[in-house]
Amino acid sequence: MILLTLAALWAQSLGAGSASPDIVLQTGHGANISALAFSPDGKYLVSASEDSTLKLWNPDTGAEIRTLHGHSNIVTSLALSADGTQIASASLDHTLHVWNAATGETVAVFRGPQPTVYLLKMTPDSNSLITAETVPSGTILRVWDIKTGKQLRVIKRDDAAVSHIFFNGRTMLVAEESGEDDATGALATYDWQTGKILQTRQEMLCGVSDNGKWIAIDRSTQKARQAMIVDLAHDKPFATLTGQVSRVMFSTGGDWLAYESAAGDTAVVRKTAGGAAHTIHGRGAEFSMMALSPDGRWLATGGADFSLHIWDVESGKLAHAVSGQYTPTAIAFSPDGRHIAVNGGGTDLGSAVQLWDFERRSQAAAPRVKHSVSALAFSRDGAYLAVSSTSVEVFDQPTNDSVAKLDCGSVSAFSPNGKWIAANCGGVTKVWSLATGSEIFHFGDASDSNTGPVLFSPDGRYLAASSSTGVALYDVAARKIFQNVTTSDPVSSLAFNGNSELLAVGIRLRAAPKSDDKLLTLFLLDLRTRHRAWNAAAGQWVSALKFARDGRTLLVAAGDDLHKAGSVSILETANGKPMRKLSIRVPSGSSPAFSPNGEWFALGWNSGTSLWRLPN
Repeated sequence: MILLTLAALWAQSLGAGSASPDIVLQTGHGANISALAFSPDGKYLVSASEDSTLKLWNPDTGAEIRTLHGHSNIVTSLALSADGTQIASASLDHTLHVWNAATGETVAVFRGPQPTVYLLKMTPDSNSLITAETVPSGTILRVWDIKTGKQLRVIKRDDAAVSHIFFNGRTMLVAEESGEDDATGALATYDWQTGKILQTRQEMLCGVSDNGKWIAIDRSTQKARQAMIVDLAHDKPFATLTGQVSRVMFSTGGDWLAYESAAGDTAVVRKTAGGAAHTIHGRGAEFSMMALSPDGRWLATGGADFSLHIWDVESGKLAHAVSGQYTPTAIAFSPDGRHIAVNGGGTDLGSAVQLWDFERRSQAAAPRVKHSVSALAFSRDGAYLAVSSTSVEVFDQPTNDSVAKLDCGSVSAFSPNGKWIAANCGGVTKVWSLATGSEIFHFGDASDSNTGPVLFSPDGRYLAASSSTGVALYDVAARKIFQNVTTSDPVSSLAFNGNSELLAVGIRLRAAPKSDDKLLTLFLLDLRTRHRAWNAAAGQWVSALKFARDGRTLLVAAGDDLHKAGSVSILETANGKPMRKLSIRVPSGSSPAFSPNGEWFALGWNSGTSLWRLPN
């Protein structure tokens, strides 16, 4: 089941010049996962990503514990202290960070080397960091004092690439390999407090336990790839692993091990000292990153598809999956402003709809939807949630039971009394009874290109809908068209004021305008006179509109063009003149949402949903 996870970023109250959201509902990582590690007690899992963040997860529930923000570029590696209280990370921004795992606070930040740190380890006393970086001559290891950020010593390994660093008492063991076609390996032992080399043995390692008890030695031949597990203390071979054994992962303490098999999308988990093996079959995606919990209960995999999977080792089944590759494009607030529904996730990963209580900063139960979602809408009383996918399905809240399924997969809107639902069905606007599921009436002409909005007025008198030539207003009681308004380009957003006397209409331009053209993509229709009160330049794509509660101002979200981000503006309802422009980046073509009370603005961005608290 895909789990959206919440990273609460409560910052200072948003000012006019601020570009930071108050809350981010994060859908996993927004880029590839670069490293994974379980805490020594197995209570949390850490993932590092190319999106410049680290995340802590609860492996039992799949829920996100917190997000660590601080790096400004790709996080390349991470390391945990022996007691699990601290997390260290290295990044392409050339900084090293040390974090408090319990609070997410930064313990230390200092400038690392200019070359990329690809391997990071924390010493057993948690006072120092060991970094490995590739240089033209080979590899450089550096020892850093965490408290001062000073470099204590440098260890150069010429003509060799370091693949593992681990500790055994006072000794630091460094596994290396050199050469390309006929690679050879070595295991060098150092006194990590002095940097003095103690011993070197010729071995090609493909895995080590964190306590230095077990090593996995590559014993591959031209016919088969295999690894030998050796008890390092007694220098005694214990077992041989066969299959796609390019690397072996040991759990904290070394009691369990995992290794790839088959084509890289299958993993074998077993007790290091022998016993039954468990096979984890993936879903066609290579296990580019793996981590094993200390008790051998969970196997975490992740990597280039932005997703994190947590597998139950004993059953071999997927327990939790978190994906960040799908940016939410449909967003809706509940009438009480407390809940927000968003789409996101793949149809193969579980429900494509997630529901959040963002005041409590927690996930709420959501209806199970297996198809990609194009639009979401709550009824005025919050009793129903409509989900537009291959059809429009209506779910009861909060039971999430399906109460109606309508053969029309487009945007939808509820009537104010909650008894009807309307949808744009390929240009034809249809209205159904929620009680019976039967169609009551319809109007408009069929048009595959018409995917615009529909909206009931607050008093229920009118139903506004995009048409092939503009916007049509239907008089619900009289069952006839009240007014047709022609527009040169498709209608992209609609909003009634509180007394149903005014209708704001936003336009999406089909083609990029000339530089000297005014983008008159917003107008206000006075339903009392049936005339346009004013026209305004609002950007190339007006994606969301909302009247303030007192009706004096109009909130407008619009993109400047199809390739750059737009913004949110506040216009005077009386004349359409701009009063204020907020520093909120709005991607053109997105489907953002304003909360019913006008206090919040939300949009899908970078594989998550961001929420801004709007100024009064």
